[in-house]
Amino acid sequence: MAEISFGKLLIRAIVAGLIAGAAVATYHFFATEPLIEHAIAIEEGIAPTPHVEVVSRDVQRIGLFVGFLIYGATWSALYAVAIQLLGRLIWTTSATRRALVIALAGYWAVALFPFLKFPANPPGVGEDATIGYRQLLYVATLAVSVTGTVATIVMGSYASKRWNGWIASGAAVLLLAAYSGIAFLVIPASPDPIRLPTLLVSDFRLRSFVGLTLFWGVMAAVFCVLGMRATTRRAASIPQAT
Repeated sequence: MAEISFGKLLIRAIVAGLIAGAAVATYHFFATEPLIEHAIAIEEGIAPTPHVEVVSRDVQRIGLFVGFLIYGATWSALYAVAIQLLGRLIWTTSATRRALVIALAGYWAVALFPFLKFPANPPGVGEDATIGYRQLLYVATLAVSVTGTVATIVMGSYASKRWNGWIASGAAVLLLAAYSGIAFLVIPASPDPIRLPTLLVSDFRLRSFVGLTLFWGVMAAVFCVLGMRATTRRAASIPQAT
């Protein structure tokens, strides 16, 4: 994938993000929505007062698609910014490989590590009184994870100038693993008890994990395919010497 302007980079990233968002919304509609219905039924059964539905489930299902499209557009735009700012620090001459490394770093920093520390829960898990505290913990986890990942990329870039690229990559991964392990232990855990059946919660978390992985995988794949197709068209348009 050849070097392109940031404007074209941003457009391709957002297209990839919208496609990924639509794919994940479709996945959750079929795979996760039944678990949410089950969790809501259990919550209503154990609630001391009748549950008041502020937003209907039909509207929530529409919101699922709208929300993931917005999610896809937002994170893909940030992905494009990250490629623009950090891409040249990745120790490879291939623009496609740099885009994939940045996608992998983003997947770890803003998706997988926060998920490992605070896995997704179905409705009925979490106390209203601790919402603010839990949101603060999540934002702090996100900030710590992103900071550590960016710092690792920068240090890995410097290391690649002195060592072999594979050695620098291995050292960067080990450094990030050590940093993330310490952060995981230092950041407080969620204070809320889980009263729903263990199997339901674990199943919901597994499907949420698959959704996160699907989003970043689809976005990176579509972005690279769009870039390679543009490169192929550009090469075909160049007159060949006879």
